[in-house]
Amino acid sequence: MLRAMSKGRPRTCVRLCQQQPWQALGRRLFSADGKGFPNALRFDLSAAEIAKTSHEVMESYKKGYGRMVSVPSRERNFQNTLQGIADLDAYCSAVSESCVFPSYVSVRDAAGAANKALSELAIETAMREDIFKAFTEYYNHTMPQETLTPVQRRLIEKTMHDFKKNGLMLSPEKREQLKAMRKKMSDNAITFQKNLNEDTTAFYFSREELDGLPQDFLDGLEKVDGQEGGATKYKVSLRYPELLPVMRYANNAETRRKLDTANAARSMRENTPLLEETLALRHEAALLLGYEDHASYVLEDRMAKNPAHVLDFINELSVKVEPLARREWEKMIALKKATVGGSDNVTIDSHDFTFYNQRILERDYQVDENLIKDYFPFETVTEGMLGVYQDILGLRFEELNDAHTWHRDVRMYAVYDRSTNAFMGQFYLDLWPREGKYPHAAVFPLVPSHHFPSGSSSDIPASFLAHLHPVTGNACSPFARVIMVPRKLTRR
Repeated sequence: MLRAMSKGRPRTCVRLCQQQPWQALGRRLFSADGKGFPNALRFDLSAAEIAKTSHEVMESYKKGYGRMVSVPSRERNFQNTLQGIADLDAYCSAVSESCVFPSYVSVRDAAGAANKALSELAIETAMREDIFKAFTEYYNHTMPQETLTPVQRRLIEKTMHDFKKNGLMLSPEKREQLKAMRKKMSDNAITFQKNLNEDTTAFYFSREELDGLPQDFLDGLEKVDGQEGGATKYKVSLRYPELLPVMRYANNAETRRKLDTANAARSMRENTPLLEETLALRHEAALLLGYEDHASYVLEDRMAKNPAHVLDFINELSVKVEPLARREWEKMIALKKATVGGSDNVTIDSHDFTFYNQRILERDYQVDENLIKDYFPFETVTEGMLGVYQDILGLRFEELNDAHTWHRDVRMYAVYDRSTNAFMGQFYLDLWPREGKYPHAAVFPLVPSHHFPSGSSSDIPASFLAHLHPVTGNACSPFARVIMVPRKLTRR
């Protein structure tokens, strides 16, 4: 609803009438997988189809809200004011997500344009005065007379709270200012991420410059033959499956320094102005809404409630951990002195920390991931990690063969409650690097959970993206990050 749409990627569309255009989308996109569970997500839309579908979604969305606004005041109730909007949002979220999610795995330009258009529409809708007026009519007149469940009342109160945070209490002039700020911040965020995703910075190092890296890691790197019989060079990008191992194991400090410096400056020329402008706009928007700063605006809805509580927690924690941190820091200083020699002025630079931390793990705790990995084949590790989550959370995962995904390497699982065998949702695992894919590990909730008045409920698909470094043989890369089941599926 408005709450979801005003805070990131929009969850669009609403079924308020049997003749809404979204039904045409439903016939085209809402299908069932082999297990019989409705999953409307499509990952094979072309750029043209994404543009067309996102436009249809937005039109359906506008008409749905228009119908809600047109309900006469005396006929307004929870069902035609809030329930219909929530249902429509649930029905069509997969359609909009089918247009937006490809920006992270495949059709970037078209999906990015759809994301921008949907985000702008979400901002416009979240600040529409006629929608706020319709809701206020219901809130002040009909709602007190209705018998509502606690969940329904919470939805109503949250919606009213979000209207206030979206500036609907401001004058029309200030509301327009806030709307312009939010659109600019949304554009900046999309462009900022696009710049990072499209960064192709890479270095070519000799075998000597990568001394200390295990051979199976080097075998997984792209190689370039040296000119006129020169030494072979290894291509190392700033993607973390390549960056982190080099920072951890490369004995050559200059190799680590080059990568560390480039990584810290990644897309800096393009993104620094965007970041600076966004920070200024965040502060200005918070002041306009009556908050002291952006942190106060955000934390009002979080457990901490205000910046003072956060700072108190950090300061209290710092006092407790500082002696331990200082002890570890002194260990690193001593180890670097013993390794490279030098005077008492030896320091730990940013490109040193990961390297010497790894040396301490090996020396003091006998942790050598390069020796361990041979005992943990990839398939065994994957099945084992998923098994841990199943045991702890009382779930059962079932891999779906021949499932509709965005790449042949992607796996899809259905999730069941182990005790009742009730279906709970689905998730995708996309673990291997490839060109055009989101460059970091992330969980993307794809479709929100929703219970319809009929008693049926929607799937909860979510995706987990990662970049495990390819290794030779069947060993699990020591540079893999722990596989995590999307938390949306594990809330009981």
